[in-house]
Amino acid sequence: MSTTTVKQPDPLAALIVFGRLDGVDLPQAAWFKKEDSQSAEAAAASLKLSVIKLQSPEEKALAVGVSEGSVKSSGRILLGSVAAEVYRRIEVHAAASASNAPAAKEPNLTQPAPAPRDAWND
Repeated sequence: MSTTTVKQPDPLAALIVFGRLDGVDLPQAAWFKKEDSQSAEAAAASLKLSVIKLQSPEEKALAVGVSEGSVKSSGRILLGSVAAEVYRRIEVHAAASASNAPAAKEPNLTQPAPAPRDAWND
């Protein structure tokens, strides 16, 4: 008789940083504790990586298969590589969250005037 073990997310996971670093096609991600979340977000922004704040149990479940990251004293972060299916799950959640977010109101911008026609090309 075999038993399957269901992985549980770490309850300390408060934030996931994920993305692909420049020049590296390897999907990377890491979760961070609440006390490291501000530093991790700042480092992620400088590296143009994405961030998901883990608030609900469904969001915390995204941390399954993702290693804990670390914030160095220099402010840099360390991420680990993740399996393609784990990365895809995180990306799908991020895309769904972005599409459900209320659209930012843009100021009423006037449309630019059309470019003048060139009489030589008529």
